[in-house]
Amino acid sequence: WYYDHSPLHHPDLQGCDYNPPCASTDCVVGDWTAWGTCSATCGPGESARSRTHVEHIAGTCPSSMESEACKDRECAVDCQIGSWAAWGSCSASCGPGSRERSRTNTPPQYGGAGCPPSIQAQACNHGPCASASPSASPSHSPDLSPSPSPSPSAGDEDCELEGGKYVQFHCPYESILMEHCYKCFVPRGESEVIICDGWSQEDVYEQCTTSYPLPSPSPEIDA
Repeated sequence: WYYDHSPLHHPDLQGCDYNPPCASTDCVVGDWTAWGTCSATCGPGESARSRTHVEHIAGTCPSSMESEACKDRECAVDCQIGSWAAWGSCSASCGPGSRERSRTNTPPQYGGAGCPPSIQAQACNHGPCASASPSASPSHSPDLSPSPSPSPSAGDEDCELEGGKYVQFHCPYESILMEHCYKCFVPRGESEVIICDGWSQEDVYEQCTTSYPLPSPSPEIDA
């Protein structure tokens, strides 16, 4: 005959189940140490910790090292300096002026080095300004004090004076006056004079004190 030893078939026995299962004694490990110092003083780095194998009987032990990402602080970022743009227009169309150029700098972060100036200026000059217009008032009266006549130069012709009045005064705009007149040498007085045919003393004086050419006076017509 056959006797069934199963608890399900024996009136005096009951089955049992241990949960959890018995621990394996192949490897006994210790506790994890504290996390170590981050590998980077700033920015992303890595930190590690470890544990020891207390007893290794058989099988494979779990890892004794563990790591994780870390970051103590952000790294400093210095100013990013941009390129200079082209120079702008001169502030003055004539005479001394100034012009500027600029660049775009990216500001520093987390304590990085600062930015240099983003605007630069320099002097500019398009040449001297034109003479004042006829309506412009002179800033000061010209010096009309008498001045000595210049020494005669080689090639000057002797004057053939026919009347008229000899007047001597300083002419600030002599170069403009000479567009209408000419010079000649007076041997007797050893001096050089300017002859302006058809011009009165007032005409000569006005041209000598005006910075732009005046029209030639109309010749007088005898009645």
